[in-house]
Amino acid sequence: MLPRVESKGLELLSSGQVITKYELCKAAPCHLLAAHRALRKMHAEGAVRIKKWVLVNHQPIPAYTLEKGADAPKPAPKGKR
Repeated sequence: MLPRVESKGLELLSSGQVITKYELCKAAPCHLLAAHRALRKMHAEGAVRIKKWVLVNHQPIPAYTLEKGADAPKPAPKGKR
């Protein structure tokens, strides 16, 4: 299943979009875990990079792009002060 999800992810990314696992899950269509694994695999291979971090349910998740450069740093946790 991952090759189908990866190819859909690369198709979305090549159009210039910045995607999260949720957007890939809707577009593929696939299970959220399959989208997560596909994006992490492509990131580990160096095919994509983390452009920014998006808050979803108060948790930061990576948004991926095909652009060159360094990954965006993960934001610090926002705990009680």
